[in-house]
Amino acid sequence: MIGEVMILTGPRKLQSCPTALNMRAPCHFGRLCGPKAALRPRPILFRYNRVCGGSVDASEHQSRHLRCPFSDGPACEDRRNHERTLTMTTLKDRDSNAEWSPPIQPNRSRRLEPDTAAPALNGRWIGDAQLPEWDALVQRHSMGTVFHLSGWKAAMEEALSHVQGRFYGLFDAASGELVGGLPLCIVRSWLLGKRVVSVPYGTLNHPLLNDPEDLARIRGVVDSLQREVSAREACIRVRGALPGMEDAGFRAVRSTWNHYLPLTEEPEKLKKNFSRTNVRQWIQRAEKAGLTVERLSAEHGIPVFYPMFVNTRRRLGLPWVPRKFFEAIYHHLAPRIESVFVAKSAGLPLAAVLTFQFKDMLSLEALGETDAAHKTGAVQLIYWTAIQTAHHEGQRVVSFGQTEKDNEGLARHKRGWGCLEETLTDYRYLPDSAKGSLSEIHSAGKRRLRPVFRKLPVWAGSMLSKFLYHHLG
Repeated sequence: MIGEVMILTGPRKLQSCPTALNMRAPCHFGRLCGPKAALRPRPILFRYNRVCGGSVDASEHQSRHLRCPFSDGPACEDRRNHERTLTMTTLKDRDSNAEWSPPIQPNRSRRLEPDTAAPALNGRWIGDAQLPEWDALVQRHSMGTVFHLSGWKAAMEEALSHVQGRFYGLFDAASGELVGGLPLCIVRSWLLGKRVVSVPYGTLNHPLLNDPEDLARIRGVVDSLQREVSAREACIRVRGALPGMEDAGFRAVRSTWNHYLPLTEEPEKLKKNFSRTNVRQWIQRAEKAGLTVERLSAEHGIPVFYPMFVNTRRRLGLPWVPRKFFEAIYHHLAPRIESVFVAKSAGLPLAAVLTFQFKDMLSLEALGETDAAHKTGAVQLIYWTAIQTAHHEGQRVVSFGQTEKDNEGLARHKRGWGCLEETLTDYRYLPDSAKGSLSEIHSAGKRRLRPVFRKLPVWAGSMLSKFLYHHLG
């Protein structure tokens, strides 16, 4: 059971931190609500919470440290993270009518310094022998996603030879336990130049950090790696806003949306909030027409999905990911992570959606449809079936993926599913500020190539896409 936590300091009430249901959003208040924050000796009231088997309903006076309210003691499985960053949530039980609010930006008007030194950490690059330990960190860290896994790095290196990945880990100096880190990939290109990226071709790539002070160490590693390989820039994506990025030398260069649907209620109740004209009517039309949806493993689903995916990307004037990349993901990740939902009419595929399922999230990653799928409601029926399946299997969130902020049509379509919006910010680290941002070059190139991809035959578009994807990332 996850309840709402409020902090009352005297007559003024601080906002509650919105981290919820393992949505991998860190405590966006950073030092304001960290356990090491040197708060004034005012009453601190934890109104209600029970996450790790403990509960708190008490007022503490003259407190130097905020005690972890998630546990009555050492039984808390994630006590280390709680002791570093007090994670709180506004999401209530699935049976309640409350919704999870998107991340609230931190209030930087007041900066509270910790009154004790942070636990000593040792940083070093992780070798192949320690990759299982890294994957275990991704599994237990609140920000860990499928894009942080070592299997994702292996899939990129196999399918896209210009990408080489590394993992930098932060280890507790006393216990030697891996407690945080950051995936970094070197992207080599004679066309666009070398760059350091965390993580290419991934949507949710927030650094796996537990304390804002770790940013200084990460900045040093990024700077060292950038100079080692003579990269023109380094890019890190965060969810919401990570306090201290600007102070660490990073500059925000691009902002997009992540649309997600919290499964806080039964699917039929959620359906009432869907757009009547853009969603519910199309689902009803597809069901009346006798369309069916089948879920296939990646091994059997990719051959069905990929031709429709190419058709859709070509219609939109966009390059398409080489098929080898989708197949490499299946080979290097657990088979259950990647699957394909296929809508059929009279046994013939009309549309398909490739999904990733990891921890408590089902991600709708890529869509493909035939020309015959238009005005049949096939895509809406697939999404509706995926939502029902995710709820039945215990998932807490369905991610509808990344959306450019200037693509209002796509954003409106996703809002029609009752999705909430979360900002994804790309930060760029570039000591030599005279060089232009690659994000600007990428946007300009995409606009110019759109009419080209629409006119090229499939074989020529595939060759051009393969060429481009060996320089992008």
